[in-house]
Amino acid sequence: MKKCRKCGAVQSDDRTQCVDCGALLGAPMSDADESHADAALDDKLDRLADHAEDFHVSLRDKIFGILAILCIIAAVVLLNLAGVEKNKIPEPLSPEQIILNENISSAEISASRRHAALRRTLDQSRTAALCTVLVCSLAALLLLKPRLMWNLDTLKYRLFYNWDTPPTWLAVILRRVFAYIFLIGGVITAAYGYYLYL
Repeated sequence: MKKCRKCGAVQSDDRTQCVDCGALLGAPMSDADESHADAALDDKLDRLADHAEDFHVSLRDKIFGILAILCIIAAVVLLNLAGVEKNKIPEPLSPEQIILNENISSAEISASRRHAALRRTLDQSRTAALCTVLVCSLAALLLLKPRLMWNLDTLKYRLFYNWDTPPTWLAVILRRVFAYIFLIGGVITAAYGYYLYL
């Protein structure tokens, strides 16, 4: 085999000019160089085959999947913080207690209203944290375990219809689109939950 010095293309020994760039080719490669070129070509073909696979998890998907997991952890921390803070706030007075007890001052009533507002805000913060856990869990699974999500999505067809087909290009694209939408939604709800908590 001969290797072009100009563009690096590898071609057969009977060629005198490079098929890619037209440069003149020199002497054939040694056996060691030829085996090294074959190994490099095999590695490149393996990488290309991996990237062409429908369920390939790219480096970007791994990074965003880890970000989704970090959002889940932040949301669980927020759930605990808001729960502890809510337990510290006394229960607000009910309207019946205010009507039946004439000894309650207006300061106690306004404090009760503040406590009720704080408890509602903490409940909203916990709801945002729960939404973050749900949405970021979906994003992490779609990004890091696409084959599992495809198998779950097509389970009914495989069980009842003996159906086993790879996803279409649209399904692969939509998986990533929905994963990123879920991740963005999770980050926003986590930020909103922390905003309410603070």
